[in-house]
Amino acid sequence: MLEITFTRSGPRGYATTVRRDRATFELRGFDRPTELPHDLAHYAIERALGLRHGFWGCVSAGATFQSMTLVQGRRPPMSAERSREVVWRHCGELTEAEALVGLMLEIFLGDIGDDWDAIRRRLAWRWTPPHGGAPIGPLDAGRACQALSRARTRWRALPTGGTLTVTWRDPPERPGPPDRSRPGPPERSRRRRPAPSATARRSLP
Repeated sequence: MLEITFTRSGPRGYATTVRRDRATFELRGFDRPTELPHDLAHYAIERALGLRHGFWGCVSAGATFQSMTLVQGRRPPMSAERSREVVWRHCGELTEAEALVGLMLEIFLGDIGDDWDAIRRRLAWRWTPPHGGAPIGPLDAGRACQALSRARTRWRALPTGGTLTVTWRDPPERPGPPDRSRPGPPERSRRRRPAPSATARRSLP
């Protein structure tokens, strides 16, 4: 089990502490949020969408990124090898999670969380699932927006010095892609912007 603590250090400042395998890490944040920390948004969205090997799922599985500094305890034997294996095996899912977090935040902060037609248009323009990946629909986006709303409410309620602690357990797996063996209506061609690669802070030491 992974324990994550977000501490509000000021109106737009925060610190993140991660406890895993009797070791404690500090996770550097690179944003100055007005709504909620980027890594808290990752947590809310990855759980809501069932992304088992996004950023937090990989950290839970043993990945250690450049932004993580050991501050207490010891790393388990072979932890560097384990970290490289996790990131190599799930690099595509890490990239997918980073792209989806950006897209879900765009929908949430754009106040279109209840406008199903607007969500469908945004998903059609911005998102195509990777090969073999599960599709993301308006109901998924609505679920992610609800999770973000709850996280934002809890974050806004924190005074300076207050903490918000959550735990990561693997969410249920997302359903697979639809069965393409049966005939169906032809798919419309989709234009989309290229999904961004995982940010530099997700790279290995």
